[in-house]
Amino acid sequence: MLQKIHRQIQASCPNKEAHDFVVYTDGSGYTDGYGGSASYMRSQKYDKQETRLASFSHTTTDRAEFEALLMGLQSILECMDWTSKSDIERLSSQPNKPTVIWFTDRESLVLSIWRNEDGETIFRRKKQKDLWARFEFYESVFDISPILIPRNSEDEHAFVDRLASESRLLVKEYLEIVKLDRNGKT
Repeated sequence: MLQKIHRQIQASCPNKEAHDFVVYTDGSGYTDGYGGSASYMRSQKYDKQETRLASFSHTTTDRAEFEALLMGLQSILECMDWTSKSDIERLSSQPNKPTVIWFTDRESLVLSIWRNEDGETIFRRKKQKDLWARFEFYESVFDISPILIPRNSEDEHAFVDRLASESRLLVKEYLEIVKLDRNGKT
């Protein structure tokens, strides 16, 4: 059943070059609560590209994956200098919003974002309400096509996967060096 849905998602999305922006993301987490996120955005149309990464403590893999997507979408707004109130109002009121094709290996997130012909998502958006509230803003300014890909199946995805993992380890090692415990005490 899910394979059929993914074929339907891919069939409904134009190819990469037909989109204004291409975004690859990955998040890395572990049971120790440390996480990393990375995004890579490029646009042939606007001749732009950017890579971002972030590190977190007290997080989960799901949150790190979602944060990576939000970072990638924010990088578009900032690279294009679409950050003023009037820019956002213009983008959200356009019938043809800038298009983003987004590649990830996180199936649950793809199925929570993609909407069928009836406007419904496959999975409900019930957890991580704070991140969904932020995503709804981006959803109002971009037409986002989520695509599930196998882990590291494309060079760009292998790149963000590596960055996310290294970012997670970086924050973990740093916090252990400065001897912060999980409660933030020195």
